[in-house]
Order: sequence, then structure tokens, then C-alpha cells
Amino acid sequence: TTTTTTTTTTPRPSGGLTTWSSSNVLYKVGHTVSYDGVKYLCVHDHTSFVGAEPGPLTWAWWKRID
Repeated sequence: TTTTTTTTTTPRPSGGLTTWSSSNVLYKVGHTVSYDGVKYLCVHDHTSFVGAEPGPLTWAWWKRID
């Protein structure tokens, strides 16, 4: 049995901020996202998935920025 996983790299818009997505998006250090009205900075390369949204429990991947 072969399993295939698709990873999407989301380019930054001109403003640099995208809305966080759980759809196997590859986030790299320095990416900035918006989630639930809050801005976050990616501090560790990772691929997104459901349940890994930016917030207090994902501090190893995201840092809240104001």
C-alpha cells in the first residue's frame, strides 16, 4: 500500500501576512500568519495540520506578535 501526502507551500502576499491554514501547508521560519484575529510568527519550519493552529499549545512553532 502506498500513501501519498501533499504539502502546499503558501507564498507570502505583498503584505507578508496570510491566514493560517490546516491544509498541509509548509510554514518556514519567518512566515507571519493571522489566526483568530491574532498575528503569529513562525519560529520553526513545520507542516500544518488540523489541531496545530497557532496559540499557547503550539509555542514551539509560533510566537504571537503584536
